[in-house]
Amino acid sequence: MFDKAICRLSTWPTPFIIGFLFLIKFSVFVLLGLLLYAFGGRINFNTFEVSPYSVWRHAVIPALFETFFSQFLVLKYSPRIGLNRTQAIWLSAAIFALAHFQNPLYILYEFPIGIIYALGFLVLQERKAKPFLWIALLHFLWNLMMLVF
Repeated sequence: MFDKAICRLSTWPTPFIIGFLFLIKFSVFVLLGLLLYAFGGRINFNTFEVSPYSVWRHAVIPALFETFFSQFLVLKYSPRIGLNRTQAIWLSAAIFALAHFQNPLYILYEFPIGIIYALGFLVLQERKAKPFLWIALLHFLWNLMMLVF
């Protein structure tokens, strides 16, 4: 299911891949935010005061842990337990979404984001372009943006 996308994206330069992933994530964020707003809901993202501690606690640590547990471990070791790429992506996205258990709507929002991160991880892994570093950095920058704005 995702193999063609991974093959096509893996021919792109790494900065384009990261930019594309960020653009897709931002698009999903806006689309789901508009849908949520249309139905009268709201997710309050920025509930923290910005400080070095809050950046560490709410941007750096989550990016590292979530990338490690939901992308690195799942996607690197899924072939050893007999999962194909598509199954590994779904599992990775589910684990990523469940890591955001603060709100059931937030879990639903994070599932497609988990797919985006998993696809990005596999594309960068195929390019041998340090996927953990790039996905964790992308995740950190997104968390930082949510914290500041």
